[in-house]
Amino acid sequence: MKKAIILFSIILTSIYSINAQPNLIKMAPQIVVINLGPKNPTFDESIFPHLKFLYAPDLKANIKSENDINKHFTVSGEPEFLSKAFNNGKIKEYGFWLFDNKGNCYTEGDGMDIEIASTECSNGKTLGDNVKAVVKKYKTVSPSNKELDWKHSGNLKLSLKASTVVKKPFLTGHPAPDIELVDGNGNKVNLRSVVDHKPTLVTFIYLPQKGDLNAAYKWYNGPVPRPSKAVINKMSRIYLHLSMIEGQFFNFNPKKALKAKYKK
Repeated sequence: MKKAIILFSIILTSIYSINAQPNLIKMAPQIVVINLGPKNPTFDESIFPHLKFLYAPDLKANIKSENDINKHFTVSGEPEFLSKAFNNGKIKEYGFWLFDNKGNCYTEGDGMDIEIASTECSNGKTLGDNVKAVVKKYKTVSPSNKELDWKHSGNLKLSLKASTVVKKPFLTGHPAPDIELVDGNGNKVNLRSVVDHKPTLVTFIYLPQKGDLNAAYKWYNGPVPRPSKAVINKMSRIYLHLSMIEGQFFNFNPKKALKAKYKK
C-alpha cells in the first residue's frame, strides 16, 4: 500500500512538468469525459473544471476482483452502443473521438501520447493538427454512408511517429451515437445533443466503484482510510490522463485545486 501511495504522490507532484503545448492552448474544443459506468459519489469533478463529465449508470464492469480494474475487462448493460464498442475494442479507456462542428466524428484514437498534440490519429494525422483543423479552420469530415464495422479490432497498426497504437477508423464520418447518459447531478443527457454544432473531444475512463476516491490523493488528511492499492493505481492513471488534458489544452494544473481543497 505504501508503495502505491508513493507512486501516486510522485505522479501528482510531477505531472505538471509536462509543458502546455502552445499549439493546443487557445484552440481547445469542448472536452467530454465519458465514464464507462456509474459515478462514484466521492469523485470530485471540480478538480478538473474545464472538463464535462458524463456517466453510464447502467453499465457494469465484469470483474471478479478489485484488481481486475487495472486489467482488460468487459462491460455489460446499457447503452448497448458503448458496451458493444468497448467489448469489441472499438473504444478503449483513455481513447478518444474528435467531432467536427456538424457533430460528425472527424477522427479517433485508442490513447494519447504524453504530448497530446503529437498523438497520431486514425486518419494518419496528429491530434494537434486535427484539433486545429476542426477548431480553427472549421473543417468537417465527409459523411460516411457505410455501416459501422463491429468486427473485433484485433489488427491495429503501430505508428512510427508516436508511441501510441494507431487504430483503424470506426466512427469516423458518422454522427455521435444517439445514446442517453447522465451528468454528475444525475440529469439525463443525450450525447448527440452535447456534441452537435460544437467541436468536441470525447475521451473515456472507468472510475473505481469502491472506496473513497478523495482518500487516494496524497494531500487528503481526513478520517477515511486509504483505498486499496488497485484503486490508487487506477486513480493515478486517470489523474494523469485528465491532468494532461487540463494542462495542455487549458494551461491549468489540477494540483492547485487539490491543494486548495485540502488547504495545503
